[in-house]
Amino acid sequence: MNTFFRLLLLVLVGFVSIATSPVVFAQDDEVRDEPTLEALEPDAAFAESLPADEYARATVLEILDQGELDIGDGRTQPYQLLKVRLTSGPEAGQEIELDHGSIFSIRPEQILKPGDQFVIVKSYKIDGSSYYAFIDRYRINQLVWFGIIFLALVVLIIRWRGLASFLGLAVSILVLALYEIPKLAAGASPLPTTLVAASLIVLATLYLAHGFSRQTSIAVVSTIATLLVAVSLALWFVAVAHLSGSGTEDAFNLQFGQNGSVDLRGILLSGILIGVIGVLDDVTTGQVAVVDQLRHANPDLSPLELFKRASQVGREHIISLVNTLALAYAGVSLPLFLMFAKNPQPLWISLNGEFFAEEIVRTLVGSIALVLAVPISTLLAARFLAHSNVPQAHNHTHSH
Repeated sequence: MNTFFRLLLLVLVGFVSIATSPVVFAQDDEVRDEPTLEALEPDAAFAESLPADEYARATVLEILDQGELDIGDGRTQPYQLLKVRLTSGPEAGQEIELDHGSIFSIRPEQILKPGDQFVIVKSYKIDGSSYYAFIDRYRINQLVWFGIIFLALVVLIIRWRGLASFLGLAVSILVLALYEIPKLAAGASPLPTTLVAASLIVLATLYLAHGFSRQTSIAVVSTIATLLVAVSLALWFVAVAHLSGSGTEDAFNLQFGQNGSVDLRGILLSGILIGVIGVLDDVTTGQVAVVDQLRHANPDLSPLELFKRASQVGREHIISLVNTLALAYAGVSLPLFLMFAKNPQPLWISLNGEFFAEEIVRTLVGSIALVLAVPISTLLAARFLAHSNVPQAHNHTHSH
């Protein structure tokens, strides 16, 4: 195992060297001035001085009026006048009348009935007056129950290891919420920050879910080694495609106001790598497990034979995973795809746009990393698990 630990050290050193080295992207020839609030709107500075929006939960007590509003051209939209009670925030217990549908349009599925809980916002106008508006239905309680059902099923089927996998998930969320997001919000370089977060997530999720063993260590090394390849691919693809990271509306909005210094291209790279981690550990742990089971079934198999047989299983796994990854990205972006489908511009213009280019690069980097994870993890597992100690059945006699 000395060779294995030297390999582990080498991979970790390479990982840390990339994580701690500054990444500088070539700037476009055209220098763009960062937009400011004053340039976008003359009254922006004054608007910032207004009190912040106040959010609270509310419950519908009574429907005072309901119907359809004529919005012209023969079209109508639902309208309700509601009596509601605020159930959280500094004004909890206060009852107000809420105009629901005449100022901000609502869809039929947003029509409320007595007893419904929803999120309400108190906003302030330029003249200092305030008004209330419906934001969304309140559904956190339902989401918590969905999570409990999922946790119960996992623990019921996988037993204590299912609970361990949830602990790994909790650590991953904490790493993102307490380390990466605050660091990025504070202006830290996205790529090194994400690599540090990725290493913590890989170590926590794999060791908590699969235990401390030689097989898990091989999966950890395989995951980190493949992630290093994914970093190189992502850097290359993003640079060659001249992606700026502003392909989505959320990313574009980060450029304004106090967020003007955010490295959008680095954020794009970070998002790609975080997405890759979520599927890499599935491949690496799976391949290591296949090799381990093969050598238990036949301890006499050579490393080459183990590699060949496990690779056949890995190829079948990759075929389904690549399709799954592409469909997962497409499913998340389906509303935007529909919007582009109705766009009068030619199809090639839409495909050439930054949004589609980012999704294509994201899918390709993840898919290539998955494909490479199979030979990397299989090779390491075959090399370090072959001819290792395997319990033998005592079905033979010993002669001395």
